[in-house]
Amino acid sequence: MPSKLEVVNQILSEIGRPPVASLSNSDDASLIISPRVDLLSQELLERANWKFAILYRTDSTPLPVSISPDFPWTFQLPANFGSFYKTSPQNPNFGLYYEFIDNFICTNANPIQYYYIINQIDYATIPVLFMRILVLYTASTVSLSLTNNAQLTRFLEDKYMRKLDDALRQNDMQRYVQSTPYNDFNRQTFI
Repeated sequence: MPSKLEVVNQILSEIGRPPVASLSNSDDASLIISPRVDLLSQELLERANWKFAILYRTDSTPLPVSISPDFPWTFQLPANFGSFYKTSPQNPNFGLYYEFIDNFICTNANPIQYYYIINQIDYATIPVLFMRILVLYTASTVSLSLTNNAQLTRFLEDKYMRKLDDALRQNDMQRYVQSTPYNDFNRQTFI
C-alpha cells in the first residue's frame, strides 16, 4: 500500500534526487514537496469525477433552524466534501431542490441522500494511475524550482498530460452506461 512518503520518494526520483527515509529528513521533501502533494491531490480530485473518490451519504439530522428561507431543511456537509456528484433517486412524485451555501446543503427533502467527491486522499486506497498522475503533476510543478532545469520540467509536464489522458480514459470506462428506452417517437418511417 502506498504512503505519502512513497509518493514523495517517487517525486524525488522523477526529478533526479535520492529518496528520503522520512519526510523530516529533507527540507525539499518536508517544506516543498509534501505540502504541494496535499494541494495538488485536491486539485486533481476536482478535475474529474474519479470513481474511487465518490462517497454516498444519507443525512436525516438537519440543523435546528434552516439558514435559507427558501428551503425548510439545512444539513451540514461532511468534512471531506469536495464537490457534489449527484443525488440519490428520491420519490418520483416529489421534486428534489437543493442549494449549497458555505458548508451546508439547503433542501426540501429530509432525509437527503447524495453522492459526493471527496477532497482528501487516503493514499492506501488510490488507484495506481491516479497515484502516477499525482507524482508526475507534483514533480512537474516543483522540478523547476528544485533543479533549475526547464527541459526536465517540460518533459515531466508532457509525461503528466499523457498519463492524465490514460487515467481519465480508464476512469470513464468504469462509468455507468444508461441506454434510452425504446419508444415510437425515436423511430422515423419513410413512406
